Formats: sequence, structure tokens, C-alpha cells
Amino acid sequence: MRQFKLTNADGQTFDLMRKDAFFHDPSGFGWGMDPEVMEVGDTYIVTDRKTKKPSLAGEMIFQGYDQYDEFLDFIQVGGLVLGYKTRKTWKYLDVDISMEKGEIDEKSRRLICSVSFTANSQWYEQLTAYQAQSEGGGGKVYSYTYPYVYRDDVEQSVTINNGRLSSYPKITIFGPVESPTWALYQYGVRLATGKVNVVIPEGNKLVVDMHPATMEIAEYTGDGIFVANRYQDSDFSTERIFELPPGECRLVFAQGGLGNTKAFVEVRKRV
Repeated sequence: MRQFKLTNADGQTFDLMRKDAFFHDPSGFGWGMDPEVMEVGDTYIVTDRKTKKPSLAGEMIFQGYDQYDEFLDFIQVGGLVLGYKTRKTWKYLDVDISMEKGEIDEKSRRLICSVSFTANSQWYEQLTAYQAQSEGGGGKVYSYTYPYVYRDDVEQSVTINNGRLSSYPKITIFGPVESPTWALYQYGVRLATGKVNVVIPEGNKLVVDMHPATMEIAEYTGDGIFVANRYQDSDFSTERIFELPPGECRLVFAQGGLGNTKAFVEVRKRV
């Protein structure tokens, strides 16, 4: 049986399978590609392919106005993430919601409201963070809430199974560290590298977010307070920002100073 839920920016969850407030008649949950085609002579050549943006809709069936008001208060918080489960794995989509409102239906004696979802991301699985550490080192556990899951690696690198689609990683490197570097490998071939010529003191961290919507290379305190934009300190002979390719890949970390590079990589695997 498929399941639906919403999470808002306050970390609250609304079960869309409730008997007094449930999501009905869902549509648009498929997947597809949108090719760009160029006509050449009497044939056609595909010049580019992009994943179609999800376009979801359905109805919210409320027992009455109290449940409608409860749901409205929930979604007006913003930062909405739609969860969708058909078998064992939850999939997530960042969304905004538009909802219509009428009157109580005379036959069903329920308030039936059409809803549409504007997708702000592609579908992804639960966010996973891979911790890079030196061989034989002990693993740290980082306390985060939904939707984080943490794994430890035994080397100063991480191996990521990225599925069938590319995705954008977010790298966090902890101080003290001098001129940290990172390199992406697949099947033994180095695909891209990154380096920032900066000294990050103990207690601070360097964040390299490669997602186009939130892209940055910046220094933060350990508590997440912004310190400085470090993009200008980049080694511009390196790529720095890149996608993880489909399939298994590996990120390797190093630094110009003494000691190991303490880092972890967050990945929202696209599905």
C-alpha cells in the first residue's frame, strides 16, 4: 500500500493517510525525460536530455473545517517535503502547495479540496552522510534530524553508490586544516578535483555545497554561523564544483598541513 506524508520547516510531520484528512486521487507521480531535438536534413538528432519536472496533483479530503485549518496552518510554515512510499523505500520531493477550498459536499459530508504541488527538486532518497576517516580510526556520529542517515568509512575517503542518476554532493571539512583538497574517482580514473588555499582553524569548518540552488564555498563555525565566503580562495586550476556520476564513485581527501582531513559528504540520491 502506498503512503504519503509531509514535513515542514519546523520538522513537524503530517500523515496524509489520516482518515479525517487524507490525500486522494494522486496524479503525476511518474518519471520521464524531456529531449531537445534538432532537425538535420530528413532526420532528427537529440542534442540534450533533461529530467522532466514533477507535476503532482490530487485532492485533500477533510472531515471538516477543523482538519482543513489544521492542515493549512501546517503547510503555511513552508519548507515542505513530500514523502512517498510504495514498497520499502521512502522517496522525497521539495514542494510548494496550492489548495482550493469549497464547501462541505452534501453526499460525502466531507470537505474536498483540490491540491497541486510545485516541485522544487527532483525525487531523492533519504539524505545520507558518509564520514571520511583514516584507516583504523573511530567513527563519529553526528546528531541531525530528518532525513539524515550516517555511515562510517574506514579510510580517508568515501565510496558512494549513486544509483542510475547523477547527484550533487555537499562536502564539510573540519578544522584545523590547511589548503584542503578533494578528488573524485570512478573506476580508477580521476574525474575532477577541488582545492581551497585557506587555513581553517580548529572549531570551524569549510562547506563546499555543489547544488546549483545552494552552491557555496564558505567557512562556518562548528555551530553553523557564517564566517566568510572562501570562493575567492579557490585554486582556480581545479574544478571544485561537480556532480557525482551515476554508479559507484569515490571521493578522496587530503591537505597541505599535518594530520588527516576530517570530512563528511552528504548526498541526496536522485531516484
